[in-house]
Amino acid sequence: MEFGKTETQNETKRVVNNAFPAVILSGKFAAGNGVIEAGTPLAYDASDLYVPYVEGGADTLGQVIGVNTKDVDTDAAGGAVGPVIRLGMVRPEALTDNTAATIKALAAEKIFAY
Repeated sequence: MEFGKTETQNETKRVVNNAFPAVILSGKFAAGNGVIEAGTPLAYDASDLYVPYVEGGADTLGQVIGVNTKDVDTDAAGGAVGPVIRLGMVRPEALTDNTAATIKALAAEKIFAY
């Protein structure tokens, strides 16, 4: 295994960079967003449920707060729950949005892409 290389293990994308211990919490996702891919920067909606972050989005949608570490099917019956990194390091190549603005927004929340 090469340091910093994105690889899959059991067909799951590695998002977390284990060079620094991460804080990963389980969280509820808003329904109706399809499958949210691992590595997607997340925000809260008006109901405090996780949704994909929208750069420059209105209200809380434009404030990144975490990154999901596994694919989450938000259309699943009974609601979706998934792991979200709230503090730590992520692999920049594993992010679905790794623009400079998103990386800067993540860093402001103590989630560093390295």
